[in-house]
Amino acid sequence: MKKLFTLLSLLAVPAVAQPTFTTLAIPANNTAVSSRSVAYTGVFPTAGANQTWDYSALSFTNAATSNVAHTNLSDSPRGSSFPTASYYEVAADGAEIFYKVTSTSSSVLGNYSAANGGVTIVNSDPQTTLTVPFSYGETQTDTYAGDYVANSIPVSKSGSLQVDYNGYGTLKTPDGTYTNVPMLTAVADETHTFQVTEDFSYPQRFVSTTYSWGYPGAYSFIFAIIKIEVYTFGTLSGTSINALKTEQIPTGIFNTSNANVASVFPQPAKDQVTISSDKLHGQYNATIYNLQGDVLQSQEGNAADQAFTMNVQSLTKGIYLVEVNNDGQLLRTKLVVQ
Repeated sequence: MKKLFTLLSLLAVPAVAQPTFTTLAIPANNTAVSSRSVAYTGVFPTAGANQTWDYSALSFTNAATSNVAHTNLSDSPRGSSFPTASYYEVAADGAEIFYKVTSTSSSVLGNYSAANGGVTIVNSDPQTTLTVPFSYGETQTDTYAGDYVANSIPVSKSGSLQVDYNGYGTLKTPDGTYTNVPMLTAVADETHTFQVTEDFSYPQRFVSTTYSWGYPGAYSFIFAIIKIEVYTFGTLSGTSINALKTEQIPTGIFNTSNANVASVFPQPAKDQVTISSDKLHGQYNATIYNLQGDVLQSQEGNAADQAFTMNVQSLTKGIYLVEVNNDGQLLRTKLVVQ
């Protein structure tokens, strides 16, 4: 079962010791999260306060980029099956997950898989992925269920999800170092029972363990390690362990109706960047934030030819957010410094 990664879609308070997740953010329509994935053979992360997790030596150079799109419900031919959904995600292989998100709770209402001729699963008991507030040392659990038909075979699904906020500290990735970032550990234990005949059925069990690190304002994690185990007739029949890093993160900080997207060149940057937009003209005020929402740098000036430059030599390697106030109009974009 493919799992997309809005499970950890959170907006937290500014980074302090033991940051507390306070508000859930709903991804804007027509945005996407890009990631790269590689097989992982190292040790699993240690839980606890003030940890340092170092994955900077992992190479994603030859890994393909995968996109997950946040899309209008009206774009899905299965949207009518999920009338209370807030939005849905679409993966590159066509898999879909339908969510209901409020400011305090996030639930999976069901999903669609293109396998087996196309299967839509509507959860009769939705999977609550998270509720807030959520603080360091706390655990949340939920059970969920659903029924569907695959290749004319009735299937019942039941599962449990446990999410632990069991770590925070410094995360080192190939893209840079992130400080005071929370780690969540989510274990989903799910069984699908295939009723082949009236007298014969068989179970297939999926256990996924996700260690993920997410920053305030981000709809998805920055980095994650995911282990998936498959059991058939009670016997372990397959295991995969992968590390994922995000390439592009839509953010709650920049989710406003009057915001437009600007372009940044070069990406990634080292010394200086050019920010441009056909909507940019006259006096501007540009601000660079880290993913925690802290102001790191600001600049005022007059845009010429719908563009201006900024010096980013003082920024360390990592992902940043740029907001340009241009005559009351907000232009926003992501900046990667290498």
